[in-house]
Formats: sequence, C-alpha cells, structure tokens
Amino acid sequence: MMGAASDLVIAILDKEVAMLTAERDTLREERKVMASRIAELEHEAMKRDESSQPALTVWFGPLPESNGRSNFTAILMRKDASLMDGLTEGIALDQSEYPDRVRYEADRLRYLIGELKEEPCVLDYDSEKHSGYVEPAANNELLTSALAAKNAMQHLLHNLQASGKRIDLGLAKDSAENAIRMVDKALEGKP
Repeated sequence: MMGAASDLVIAILDKEVAMLTAERDTLREERKVMASRIAELEHEAMKRDESSQPALTVWFGPLPESNGRSNFTAILMRKDASLMDGLTEGIALDQSEYPDRVRYEADRLRYLIGELKEEPCVLDYDSEKHSGYVEPAANNELLTSALAAKNAMQHLLHNLQASGKRIDLGLAKDSAENAIRMVDKALEGKP
C-alpha cells in the first residue's frame, strides 16, 4: 500500500508542478505583454513631450546699433516667433562686424537643430570679410571741416537748382560739383 500511496502523492505533486509551470509560463507571457505595452506608452509619452517642445530656428542678419553701426547677429529663437519676439525672447549667439564669423556660428547651431544636413566647415567662411563700416574721424579738424564744406556745397547746389532764378546756373552748378569732387577725394585720401 505504501507504494500506491506514494505513487498517488507523486502523481498529485506532478500535477501541481505542471499547473505551477503552466501558471509561471502564463505569468511570463503576461509580463512580456505588459513590458511591451509599457514601452509603447513610454514611446507615446516621449512623442507628446517632443511635440510640446517649440521648434527652434536661427536668425542671422544685420542689426543696427545706437551709434550708427550695424553688427551682424545670430539669434536662436522659436520658429513661429517674429523677429521682434526673437530679439526679446531669443538667445543671441554671436555678434560682430565680421558677417562670416557670425554666419559660421549660426550655421553650426542650424546643423545641431537639424536645419542643415551637412556640418559647416570653418574653411568655407571668410573670417576677414568686414561689414565695411569705417569709424568717422570726428576728432580730425580737417576731415570735419571737409565734411561740413561738402554738406554746404550740396546744399548750395540743391538751392541753385530749385531756385529758378536767372543766374548763371551752369557756372554755379559746375563750381559746386567740382568742389564736392575735390572734398570727396580729400576724404578718401586721394591727391
């Protein structure tokens, strides 16, 4: 009898082991399904987060300064913002009288945010290219006087042409134009 009882216990235990194994396998499958669903939900959440982030762009161009100069400027700003919003809310990346230096920095950031497909090469930009602004020589009396004389001659020429009076307009006009040419040459440093 002992043999039949132990065979019965072994059969019951085998059934329990088989049931537990089946439950374990079911739980593993459910765990895989749950892990897959969690991954899907995380991916959807990341997409929502990305779409809620504002799209960015880089603006590049000349901006005037209060002293009369224009500096080239690069600004990181929201893609849907106006330039005025970009000026107040954006981030100034670089500013210089050398436009290609600023354009290179702007293009580097454009590449990082995906606006440019190829990474910019510094050798493609002219680091010596200048905006052309020349500081006026306000302290130099000769140049200051020459500028004043030129302005006076231009004013005289304008008045002569507009007056309609019968004077020798040809002679006055030629004299004024000649004086303006001489002053221009002096200002340029030409003999």
